Amino acid sequence: MKKYLFLVFILFTSGKVTAQIDKIVGNWSETMCVRTDTLDSGRAEINKDYQAYLKGTKRLDPELHTQSYSITPEEDAKLKLIIIKEGDFFWATDGKALKEKIIYEADFKEYMITIKKHFTSYSYIVQYDAESDNLLFLNYQSKDISSAFERKK
Repeated sequence: MKKYLFLVFILFTSGKVTAQIDKIVGNWSETMCVRTDTLDSGRAEINKDYQAYLKGTKRLDPELHTQSYSITPEEDAKLKLIIIKEGDFFWATDGKALKEKIIYEADFKEYMITIKKHFTSYSYIVQYDAESDNLLFLNYQSKDISSAFERKK
């Protein structure tokens, strides 16, 4: 009997976790994003060895050379995502050039997406906030909110 109760418990909790992430499926519109600008000191640092920064072998110290701020994008500048589930995988697309897989990283116990921009790529933790019904992209390193999305109706 204990085996059956344990099995039911395992099935119930794993189903709850799966149902939680399934809530990310749908149409989303960006409501807030964090932008980071390179300060003049950062531009001077990059110009010392431009090719190394371009290739990604060197990185700026964000505490010394960048400034971050939160903005609400204008309607035409908002990122609009469609998240679909195909089999065991989730895909995020903007209907144009962006189509990225959302994968579960067992090492971090988080769902992750990597978006390629310009010369580099950015990894984000994908998190659903049940209280506000918002989708959050968290900065991979600092765990700060990088973008927030609301469900389009």
